[in-house]
This record gives sequence, C-alpha cells and structure tokens, in this order.
Amino acid sequence: MYIQTDYKPYCKIEGEKLKSNPFREVRGVTFYVKSEEVYKTFMTTDNDYVKDDSWPKFDANDEKNIKEGRRNEYNYAGFELVSTTGNKWQTAVFPKTMNATKLAQYYGPETKVARMSADEYTYDEEKGYIVCFKEVDGDVEANVPLLIKPTWENCLYVGDGHYPDDRSNTISVEDKDRGYVINMIGVTSSVTDDGYTLTHGQIYLRSWIENGEEFLRFYQAVSDNPTENPATDVRVRKGKCYFEVRDRNNDIVTFKTLDYQIDENVTGVEEVQRAPAVQDGRIYSITGQYEGTSLEGLPKGVHIMNGRKFVVK
Repeated sequence: MYIQTDYKPYCKIEGEKLKSNPFREVRGVTFYVKSEEVYKTFMTTDNDYVKDDSWPKFDANDEKNIKEGRRNEYNYAGFELVSTTGNKWQTAVFPKTMNATKLAQYYGPETKVARMSADEYTYDEEKGYIVCFKEVDGDVEANVPLLIKPTWENCLYVGDGHYPDDRSNTISVEDKDRGYVINMIGVTSSVTDDGYTLTHGQIYLRSWIENGEEFLRFYQAVSDNPTENPATDVRVRKGKCYFEVRDRNNDIVTFKTLDYQIDENVTGVEEVQRAPAVQDGRIYSITGQYEGTSLEGLPKGVHIMNGRKFVVK
C-alpha cells in the first residue's frame, strides 16, 4: 500500500471529530509514504484523541505495533510508481532490477518483456526505420527502457528504488551509413506531475485492443509552431518511454518514421497488428513552419505531411 496525501493517515474527519482507524486490523503490510515531509505532517499532536492515529503509533518498532502483532512497516524515503494495463504492449522503465519471480508477482504469470536491440534495425523507404525488440528471458534491469505486456489488468508497481536525476537511460540504434540515431529514452527525471512534455518530432508509442486484436502504432508529436514553441501537448509519464530520431548534428529529425517488430524467440515473431507511424495530418513547410491540414492553397515547393515529403508544382 502507498500513501500520497497531505491528510492524516488512518482517519476520516467528520465535522470536528476523527473517526476510528480504518486500517486498525491491517497486518504485515509495508506502507510507502510519499516523502519524509509528508510523514512529518502526520506526527503526534498535543491533542490526546489523535495520538493513536499518528504515524509513530503505527511504526514497526512501536510498542503497540509489536504487542498487537501488526508487523507493519513504513518507508517514507520516497518511492516510484509505474502503472500498466494488462494484455497489451506498452513502454516502461523500472528503478530496481526484478527477477522472474518478482515480475510475476507484480504483473502476473506469463508476463512478457522485450528490449530494443542496439545493433539490429531495418531501413525501409516507405516505413522508415524498423527497430527490433528482443524478448528478455532473465532479469529485468533497473533504469533500462523496455516494452512490457502484463497478464494482470491495471497493475501498479510501487518500488523503493530511485531513478537517476536525468533522462540518461537510453538505448540507441545508430545508422552510420545514413547518419541517423534512433533513441528509446526512459523518463526517470523529476518531471512535473503531468510528465515529460515531448518536443516537436519526438515519438511516442500507443497500443489498443480492437475486436480481440492488439494494435501498436508510433506517433510523432507535433507542435503548431515548432519554430517559436517546439514543445507539444503530448506528455509521457515518469516510468514510461519515448523515442526520437536524430541526425549527425544531434537535431531531432521530423521526416523519419518508425516501425517495429517484436521477436519473442529465435523461431517466431509476436503476432501484433503493425500500424505505420503517423502524425495527424498536419502539414509543414521544409523549414518546419506549420501550414494547416488542407492540401488546397499550398504554395509551390516542398512540404511535409505524416513524416513524408511531397511537392506542390
């Protein structure tokens, strides 16, 4: 159980009185508190009637906790949360290494994990770069971006590990011949509650179930005015991942798209419907100026839509 609130624990306020502790009978549970600052807001006050509901009275070493055999523990050094949805592929990055047993405990038996290969890719003129994800058989390493397909619905990972302070957790695939690098980046920094805001041209992955079939698609985040405001309205939560393609100058490339394959083992490929990467019908000039969504009235020259160049003559 985790607690992320500014209210007192185990109490419900009705009028000016506190109701009895709803967790009084809880046994053998670790409570993860948001931070030590939040913990201190719940310290015992001078009012006798709230003492039994303060944090010290539920501490693992407290006499009452020991006497009643509660065996409860409290971790207020901070923790990380990673939420997932069952039975479909999604991105994730975890603060602590997990073995197969832990993975099954959190996400269910037969949960699948795949990691992007750093040295395998295919370049296709129509589909762009096709990156390859390999199934992970051993431990799920900490701070490594990956794909996960849980078998349990709506899982919430709560861990007492901590992410690094920056978004340095990256797997890169380099195309030396063409001068491009594809990055898969785990969001692990102290971002806002809304998550990391993608910049123009960065890519995110979405999946959905339709008629019993799973679909995966890469989307390229688009800013209405990338010259003046490169940030978009697309946010990726902490514990999730995004993608990008960069050129030799380390600039984000907006006219290259991504596709994928997921190799479960040497003999087979995951049966997932692959939908091509798209933007959303917005049209840009070759310099990145937003030009709307209609093909009518465009000036002569080269334009970009859905990651593809086209010419108006």
